Amino acid sequence: MYTLLGAPLLGFDLCRRPGGAGVATLLESALAVTPDVLSRLSDAFDAGTVGWQARASVATPEAGRLAEAMGRTAQLVAEGRVGEALRLLETASMAGLPEILALLRDEVFDWTWTTVDGRRTQSESAVRGVAVLGDAVVAAYHAGRLSPALTDQLRSPYRRALARPPRLRLGPYHAALADALDRVAVASAEQVAALGASADRSRERAAWAPAMHSATWAVHLSGRTREAAGAQLRAVRALADAGVTAGEAAAGTWNLVSAACQALVVSDLLDSVTWSRLVAPLVEVVGRFDEHL
Repeated sequence: MYTLLGAPLLGFDLCRRPGGAGVATLLESALAVTPDVLSRLSDAFDAGTVGWQARASVATPEAGRLAEAMGRTAQLVAEGRVGEALRLLETASMAGLPEILALLRDEVFDWTWTTVDGRRTQSESAVRGVAVLGDAVVAAYHAGRLSPALTDQLRSPYRRALARPPRLRLGPYHAALADALDRVAVASAEQVAALGASADRSRERAAWAPAMHSATWAVHLSGRTREAAGAQLRAVRALADAGVTAGEAAAGTWNLVSAACQALVVSDLLDSVTWSRLVAPLVEVVGRFDEHL
């Protein structure tokens, strides 16, 4: 369900979930992990506490997923509880923790896999290193829902290994992206409201979906999938820092910021109309950052 190329969907789910920003930060850092860093993570592996990654891969589907939420929403509407139905849809996700961990293992760390006798395999060191990071993701995903002791048990190996986690460079337009997201992160309440209003105006002008498709296609063709995914994940953190609620994100604020990030990653490959359609709504609120382009 989740892919690096489809990171805008993952970001949409994470920005509407408590703890989602923590998951996004870990995944962005994972995209910057090198073989040396992975070796340090592997060295921190503790067989007595690591194992949630495997357990989560066979976990029962979560109650907050969209497919389950749709049925519950219909029931709530029939009972006249429209407000509850809307709140449920605002936070329902397309997928969940097992899919996030699969993305981590299979795509973020795709470079750790080799094919032997027609079968894909990872070294034991890679398995251990990814498991340590996976446990940290589990702790972040369930933020506030696990006991402090269990949370510490899950994330301590990662923290021991990486006092300063690596940061990903977001491609040739890193400076512009970093500037834009820094501005979003410190947005005032008035600016957050303005982001929603700008999203509404953008939606009224239409043609957003084709423009986003063009930007995503350019990301794929340019080989900047990891950089674009990193930008989407950093956007989740920026919106959390700005205090954007799940409802505000679902109403259009996420789409506005996500689209601008996608376009900025491939600024050199988009025509001016498409680029402006995706980036201008954000510029309207946080100001210009084209001095970095």
